[in-house]
Amino acid sequence: TLAEPRRYLDKGTSEPVECASIPAGESKSVSLKFTSTNLDDLTALFKERLNNGGCAAVVCNTVDRSIEIFKHFKDNLQEAECILFHARTLKMWRRKREEEVLLKFGKGSKQADGTYINPQRPKRAVLVATQVIEQSLDLDFDLMVSEIAPIDLLLQRAGRLQRHTRLRPQGLESPHFIILCDARRDGPPPESFGKSIEYVYDRYILLQTWLVLRQKEELRIPAEIEGLIEEVYGEQNAVPETWSPSLEQARQRMEHERTESEKAADRLLVSEPKDPTDLIEKFNEQLADDENPEVHKSVRAATREGNPSVTVVMLPADWQLSSEPGITEVRKLLDRSVAISNKGLFQMLVDQKAPKEWSKSAHLRHARLLRLDEQNCCRFEDYILEVNKEIGVSIAKEERSNV
Repeated sequence: TLAEPRRYLDKGTSEPVECASIPAGESKSVSLKFTSTNLDDLTALFKERLNNGGCAAVVCNTVDRSIEIFKHFKDNLQEAECILFHARTLKMWRRKREEEVLLKFGKGSKQADGTYINPQRPKRAVLVATQVIEQSLDLDFDLMVSEIAPIDLLLQRAGRLQRHTRLRPQGLESPHFIILCDARRDGPPPESFGKSIEYVYDRYILLQTWLVLRQKEELRIPAEIEGLIEEVYGEQNAVPETWSPSLEQARQRMEHERTESEKAADRLLVSEPKDPTDLIEKFNEQLADDENPEVHKSVRAATREGNPSVTVVMLPADWQLSSEPGITEVRKLLDRSVAISNKGLFQMLVDQKAPKEWSKSAHLRHARLLRLDEQNCCRFEDYILEVNKEIGVSIAKEERSNV
């Protein structure tokens, strides 16, 4: 994780918050570029930048977008080894993929001169990934491309760029961070950063991030981290007149959504007891099973926001279920499980109910079962789920004919 140079400690009193500086280490200069989201343009960029070799990463905000980019690269970027890494895949495959990613893009061993060598590092490769590469994985890329995202996440992703001292390919001796965004750097605020991106992140924060970064040509990391984050999340500075309406509209929407979230959180708080017996009554209340997807989100022990997910076990059609699976079979079944959070699929999967054979297993009692055909596909209502070791679980919705 990219360390911020300052931490804030709140004593929980009305006294002013004290700021304690932590030595940030030597800063490095990262070249900042922007390019369009067009996949042909992105492919051409990698063909040029990786002409002399190198390991690059493309960080996407959604699984579906990562799959789309990966498929395009497989068809049009044969010069490089292409690998896809995201969380929507069977557990047994995700473990192996994480091991592969660490083996190929990890730091390797330190030499006497202080540089690192990784014999498993590919000569020319592109890793297409989601936010999973931000999670405690010590990875090192020669070149980094990312979809537009909030400033703190972009800086965190940049922390995987030339992280360790090693011999770099010609043309990639210095770090380059490229952001995918179709907005004009000197133009008005974009009408949209993309439906899927604005579904994941607040449009206001994305606008503020773009406003702060669009005229920059380099980042000083970690020296600039705190200042950039403050510019985006702190008090709004003077903005171009043409930006004010869009920013204000986005800010109001964000504040409305946060107010609604706070109201929802308040409803889950345990009220302050007026009498000691009040607490005893609370302790005696029946708690809902937090892992049960059928429990409504309004009463689930909510510690974070986001779409609910349901665990799905995907099995071949001829896999026979035991009446009471033992620990060995449970492990095999869990290896073939994946969490599905697709909004359209979630409720339909929940309504399907778990197999009765799994009712006594703490690990499986809330899981749903989907059977795969000979093509490793499953048709469920209007959806087609395809399971592939290289791609994971892809989800497509069939268009119904109006005829």
